[in-house]
Amino acid sequence: MGRLSTVPTYDDVGYFASGTDLLQSIRQDGWRGLSAFLGRDELHSPYSISLAALAYSVGGFNDAAPYAANFILVAVYLCAVAYFVRGCRLADFCLVLWIALMLPFASLAVAEFRPDPAWAIVTGFSVVFVLTRENFFDGWRAAAIFGVLSGLALLIKPSTFALTILALGAAFGGRWLLQCAQTNPRQAGRALWPSLLAAGLAVLVIAGPYYAFRGKNIWDYFYINSFGKNADVWTATGSRWQQWTFYVRKSGAGSNLGNLYWAVLLGILGLSIWHFRKSSRTGRWKTILLWLVLAAIYAVNSVESNKTLFLGGAFYGTLIFSAAFFAGALLTRTPNDSSNYPSRALLVTAIVMTLLYRWPGYSKADHDRNSASRATSWKSVQQDLPISPPPGKILVTQAGPIVPENVRIWYLRQNLQTSVQSCAFLRSLDQFKQRLETADLVITQDQGIHGNVADLPAEPLQNEFIRTLKSDSAFHLKNLIPIADEKNIYIFARAKASAYTTPRPY
Repeated sequence: MGRLSTVPTYDDVGYFASGTDLLQSIRQDGWRGLSAFLGRDELHSPYSISLAALAYSVGGFNDAAPYAANFILVAVYLCAVAYFVRGCRLADFCLVLWIALMLPFASLAVAEFRPDPAWAIVTGFSVVFVLTRENFFDGWRAAAIFGVLSGLALLIKPSTFALTILALGAAFGGRWLLQCAQTNPRQAGRALWPSLLAAGLAVLVIAGPYYAFRGKNIWDYFYINSFGKNADVWTATGSRWQQWTFYVRKSGAGSNLGNLYWAVLLGILGLSIWHFRKSSRTGRWKTILLWLVLAAIYAVNSVESNKTLFLGGAFYGTLIFSAAFFAGALLTRTPNDSSNYPSRALLVTAIVMTLLYRWPGYSKADHDRNSASRATSWKSVQQDLPISPPPGKILVTQAGPIVPENVRIWYLRQNLQTSVQSCAFLRSLDQFKQRLETADLVITQDQGIHGNVADLPAEPLQNEFIRTLKSDSAFHLKNLIPIADEKNIYIFARAKASAYTTPRPY
């Protein structure tokens, strides 16, 4: 059993669908197909969509292909860690990379096909890069690199643009304050503008076209889900203390740093204290600024009502690369022989973390009836999806166990275009009836079915949706699929669109 033994679910499946659509559009119509795709897809993450399309073009329409393509992200992660320990002797260098791989943070980059791990890596590296880079303001090259990285971070996960700008802006501003301390405000001011111009131009070149094209969509998505009508869906429960400690408790830190997350946090704190004590005035300022930016990122994450282990990515990315910087400084300042204490401590740490390694709990496959019911019910539903002609519009009333994007993928991979709409965020029966007026096929389910998403607004309305469809003379029940606990999935077809043919596999 594993992730690939059942049906893809959120967030992965959304990028699978868009990646499939992108590849099919390019294959069919080339540049015109690409233009058409850009006009109809919301491009929630250009990075994940492009990587999914690339993976499918190489590995075929196999759901394992995008996960295999994540090796690119792991390689980038290791290169980022290597940058901060590049001056160490080979044995220490390899041990640091191994320890970095033993963190669940690295495993999530493989096990989850979503933009969050990539965003965390690029954002975290950028923060530590700008704050620790020597002679950052001597010329424009380092600033241009920072600008390219900032643009990539904004493209990888556009919906977190606010936190990305805050984190990277705070890091850039902190580095300039350090420059003031190293020289003087006037000299630092003269050095600021060329670097600011180089970084700004790089950001505009990388991310500007996308934000010019999709800026309103990005803002609407951010506002609706953070402050608007869907904010309540994502609001985390718990006391104020639980809200503020989410990212240093098992719920957040355990999923990114491992079961001994408290030891990892204490270890990083110890490294930072050592660096502060042993460093020059400039080195001490770097330590202080790193912790100030970390504190700012943590505060924003804590104030935000939505709490997930992925939204804390910028915090964990910055934390891990800060630890790599501190470790690199420690290991390059100690005697270069096998008996020195830091090297021995590094070896012990690597052994302990290897023995205690556990696959991220969030990404473990459900070895229960939820997983089995999703796979079984989806196979049954496929047998009743019409292809000749394909329906003009399909409604799927929940986000599980039948996931709307899986229906969309099924049609796309057969080169058939149909509109598949999710009703999971509908909040009233009237809203459903409006959608129903133009629907040709409806896939719905009993309330409380295993594999559902109980927090979504439409879940309490499922039984009302079913009663409405049963009483609507324009629809007839095409199939009823029983699954666990006497719950059912229902497929209703509009009478005029009931011609079915045997589905062909993709």
